[in-house]
Amino acid sequence: MANSCIVTACYILAIVRGQLSEFVTEPQTGTVQPMAPGAATVKTPSLRYWRVRRALLQGQLATRAGVDSSSVWRGENGQPLRLDTVAKLAEVLQVEPAQLMSPPTAD
Repeated sequence: MANSCIVTACYILAIVRGQLSEFVTEPQTGTVQPMAPGAATVKTPSLRYWRVRRALLQGQLATRAGVDSSSVWRGENGQPLRLDTVAKLAEVLQVEPAQLMSPPTAD
């Protein structure tokens, strides 16, 4: 339940920010529904910032989040990630998914 709420929040935030690549509006209810895996994606410009701040290697973050290490590499190098992947990474990094989708803060 918590993961689906996080993913739903990511969809809403991504729509508002115009970062969502693709989404589907359900005709009967008008609600936004996820597309097939990989269809709805966002960029994560702060992923490296938060990973380094938490003192994790890419492989460690990937293992703890249950995602492939190539996903972490792609996210850190400007390639879009699926929203469910962003939610998993955010949970491990103890940040909100929106923080990964925003530019890194200056320290």
